[in-house]
Amino acid sequence: MSDVVKVGLLQGTPTPDAIAHIFPVQYVAKALTAGSAGIGLSTRDLSRHQFTPGDITLCRRDTKELVRWNDPVEVLMIEVPDNALRSAAEELGADKVEFHGTPYLQDPRVSAIVTAIEVESTLGNPSGRLYMDSLGQAIASAITQVCGVLRRPFRQVKGGLAPAQLRRVSEYIQDRLAHELTLVELANVAGLSRAHFSQMFHRSTGIPPHKFVTNARIARAKELLLQPELRVIDVAMACGFQTSQHFARVFKMLSGTTPVQFRRAC
Repeated sequence: MSDVVKVGLLQGTPTPDAIAHIFPVQYVAKALTAGSAGIGLSTRDLSRHQFTPGDITLCRRDTKELVRWNDPVEVLMIEVPDNALRSAAEELGADKVEFHGTPYLQDPRVSAIVTAIEVESTLGNPSGRLYMDSLGQAIASAITQVCGVLRRPFRQVKGGLAPAQLRRVSEYIQDRLAHELTLVELANVAGLSRAHFSQMFHRSTGIPPHKFVTNARIARAKELLLQPELRVIDVAMACGFQTSQHFARVFKMLSGTTPVQFRRAC
């Protein structure tokens, strides 16, 4: 099963005949250019679909659909991790989630998450794996709630992490700030599914896991910047930032000043 959000580009080319598409995984697709296509389960029932930039649709896994592109079209394809979908279903009290049809997703929450994934991927994932994991869980939960078919009723999650769980996770994060952290990894430390962990962690701390980690990295960076023998790039790497530019941008966003200015003022 996939644990990682994967982003790709599908380029539709006009053809006289419909082409069969079978996706082995669940995709959310966002049109990047305008155009149209005939889509259906057979050549005799192709329905015309008009796309405008920003339109989002769900591409069901393991379903054969015929597509005849009428115009050159570029589509952003976001693979939704299997484990994220399973966790989303479990948190809603179901064994799994199923999707029927190929619905347009006009939910503003879905649109915002897709945009965040697109921006993060375009920039080369500067915020790290944990942030993208959180986006993957968010998009899985959103599409499950918007158009998923569940076998059991909603089960409300109450409370937060137990003090011992929160302490284990916090210590784990502090010990590994220089390393890439994943949502599955932190959930395993707490002994929970990733979706359940995300909700419980947020209830306990008031912020999602990736923001907690970012705050911890900036706090550690401030301590290290007090050591004049360390270069700014050394501090950035020690705190898990991939580049000094990303480190400076996040540092200023959270602290209101750059790392260099902070060091000069101390």
